Amino acid sequence: MEAGFFFFFFLLLLALEEPGGKAAAPVSWVSRRC
Repeated sequence: MEAGFFFFFFLLLLALEEPGGKAAAPVSWVSRRC
């Protein structure tokens, strides 16, 4: 449960900081990690 929350929070921070191309890279990294 904690992992899901941190994952969502991480994506939210990414969207706020840089809404654009760089969002795809961390998402793919996290999905590979899971």
